[in-house]
Amino acid sequence: SQILTSACDAAGLRMFDLPDGVRLRCVGSTGFVMNYSDDPFEIALLGTDIEIRHGEAVLPPSGFAVIGLTK
Repeated sequence: SQILTSACDAAGLRMFDLPDGVRLRCVGSTGFVMNYSDDPFEIALLGTDIEIRHGEAVLPPSGFAVIGLTK
């Protein structure tokens, strides 16, 4: 929704467009990505400013990764 996007932009919060079943939790500049779906998920789809600290570039179903967010 445009209202939510505008509010996040005004607050300086970053939004991610994630497919069903993929979750991202951020703590500071560290993100935890969990794939609860039946499909692989390419972490690169989150953006070019992502550093994979633990896990694979393509997160398999039931996979988990730790990422660094540089922005």
